[in-house]
Order: sequence, then structure tokens, then C-alpha cells
Amino acid sequence: MVADTLRWLRIQADRAIERGVSVERLWIDPGFGFGKTFEQNVELLRRLREYTSAGLPLLVGTSRKSTVGKLVNEADPAERLEGTLATVAAAVAQGAA
Repeated sequence: MVADTLRWLRIQADRAIERGVSVERLWIDPGFGFGKTFEQNVELLRRLREYTSAGLPLLVGTSRKSTVGKLVNEADPAERLEGTLATVAAAVAQGAA
């Protein structure tokens, strides 16, 4: 899954550049939580550093998502701040901008 999404993101970035978008305006976002299973989201979080190989800033949006809720055993999104902070710290440690 990580290799597939990284390949797709690189293709989309190349297309944007070919159409005149400045590389300085591009970020990549592997889509934490979007159409992925809990297991895929955990794998994504563990392997975020691989996305930095695209040479673009890495954006990771984990805020209060259901995966965070499962990780910290919290059903209420309003109570997922600590889990969100932990996933953000993990993302930054792996190169997220």
C-alpha cells in the first residue's frame, strides 16, 4: 500500500509540474484515514519516512481520526487530543513538515 500510494503521489506531482505548478507549491499527503483500513493506517504511520523520498514536503493529517481513536481506545473524537499529538510527533520524527 505504501509503495502504491507513493508511486501515485509522485505521478501526480510530476503531472502538476508538467502543467506549470511550481515545485515550491507542492506537498504530498498520503491520505491518512481516507479509504484505508485501521491496519493500513498504522502501516502508513510506521512507514511515513518512505514518503520523504519524493523530495516534497510531507503533510500528515491525523487529527482525531478514527484510527487515532482505536490506537488510544477512545470513541469520542473530542477526547483524542493526546492520541493526535502522539501521531503528529511520530510523523514529524519521520520527516513530516
